[in-house]
Amino acid sequence: MIRNIILNTIGLVFNVAGATFFGLAFILRSKTIKEIATTKWNKNQDVLEWLKKSRREGVIGLVLLVLGFFIQASAQFIN
Repeated sequence: MIRNIILNTIGLVFNVAGATFFGLAFILRSKTIKEIATTKWNKNQDVLEWLKKSRREGVIGLVLLVLGFFIQASAQFIN
């Protein structure tokens, strides 16, 4: 019983962390919006860097969410 509660709590912590990282991938700061919206010759390095950062945060968030769900699901099968 205690083990289930602990696993569920750990899973929820992973889920909250994952959702936070996943959300951060899509939230833009005012400065970032201004840098991305600026027209530049050749390519916009700011857009490239933001896309790389967003992808990393999205992947980290997804991995944490999946881990959290698996930990919570394992709590239901362990007795």
